[in-house]
Amino acid sequence: MSELDFSTLSLLRKEDLRLLLCSLREDTNQPNNLSARNVRNAKKWARAANLVDTKGLTELGKVVICNDPNLEAVVTDWVIHFQLSLSNHPLYNYFVYDYVKNHYQIKENNLAVSTTKAIRLLTSIYTESEALAKCKFIIKDGKGFSLGTPDLTNSCTIAYLLAEIWMRDYPDNRSLLVDDILSLTIK
Repeated sequence: MSELDFSTLSLLRKEDLRLLLCSLREDTNQPNNLSARNVRNAKKWARAANLVDTKGLTELGKVVICNDPNLEAVVTDWVIHFQLSLSNHPLYNYFVYDYVKNHYQIKENNLAVSTTKAIRLLTSIYTESEALAKCKFIIKDGKGFSLGTPDLTNSCTIAYLLAEIWMRDYPDNRSLLVDDILSLTIK
């Protein structure tokens, strides 16, 4: 998974991601409808979301583009969110696992100037309709943002996320008794 560089990154645009994934599925070099800058940005997001690697589409990327070719399903937003949350970028991890959890409301005028650009980009990822707004992780609220009520109505989404968390946190355990699970320390 590649490192996210927020100094050179633009908003995640699913349409650009879709064009990139479709071009890789069809073995064309790059999307015809995108500028070189948009292709670079889409590749950065696609790598960070584990949809592509140096060889092309990953297995996850193939599943996503095959089952949701327009990247419109809520489950796709959650898959991308989850993969991004595994990112090795400390700012993204801090934002998803600490900042949002401890700040139920984010007012734009309360942000430090040094973090404003990065936080604005991160909140935009979850509030812009062209990005991951459908998962409702964060919602736009007047002049700020607040925690949303995530749409987890698709049981396949929940199963996928739980399976990925399990594989990440307990790679050596294929099964456990319920009592053992309840006594586990969460990593």
